[in-house]
Amino acid sequence: MFSEHTELLKGLEQCGIKDNDLVMVHSSYKSLGGVDGGAETVVNAFTELVNPKGAVFFPTYTIDAWCGGRYFDIAETPSEMGAITETARNKPGAFRTKHPIHSFSILGAYRYAFQFDNRESFAPDSPYGYFHRENGLIISIGVPWNDTFSFVHYCEQAGRAEFRRKKNFAGIYMSGWGIPTLESYQMSVRKTQRHVTNVAPLYDEVLVPQGIVKQCQVGAATVSYFRCQEYFEAVTPLVKSRPELFHYVKGWQA
Repeated sequence: MFSEHTELLKGLEQCGIKDNDLVMVHSSYKSLGGVDGGAETVVNAFTELVNPKGAVFFPTYTIDAWCGGRYFDIAETPSEMGAITETARNKPGAFRTKHPIHSFSILGAYRYAFQFDNRESFAPDSPYGYFHRENGLIISIGVPWNDTFSFVHYCEQAGRAEFRRKKNFAGIYMSGWGIPTLESYQMSVRKTQRHVTNVAPLYDEVLVPQGIVKQCQVGAATVSYFRCQEYFEAVTPLVKSRPELFHYVKGWQA
């Protein structure tokens, strides 16, 4: 267990976070093995590490809520991505982006400058596109390959993956003004129910051995991280040339 704030900072510094950095954090709080002060200590550590002009994006996805037919309230619908992200969403001054499936709560300098209103989850005008252009750092704390690093779907869309398709999801949207409207947003999904997402081979066979995705130990958690431009350049060509690294088809035999 991390008994001191400085211990956690020292652990996270291994990920190559710089002053004024742009960081996205996928996380499992339980994987750290306990932190004095709880999830708020983790959130505060990241915002401290990117100061004075950096920003931290915490995924506050609500896939089940919006795709399951329930409404989305940008001010109140809780994150489905765990304790760290929900703590970030509730921090004073946190700014939440607008996509009702793939939203982010942003902390740090200039957080209100990130006025994303992308209608597609993984389009160039999305937070993922911004991280690509700015060569942001994406970190995953103790989360299995198939449950983390949504940036891979941005690469799949850029590489015109034949095993995925775009799908519209409509529902009641509550804006910050508290006015309900009927809205439609888009997400890249599996081509059919038989197409099963499995990106573990991509990491185990390519990205980790080649050092594109790096790893370190922080407390009890294995933490993985990468810079977006190097990752994009390595992954996008593989979408066409080696699709088996991203998915398999249930019941298919060679």
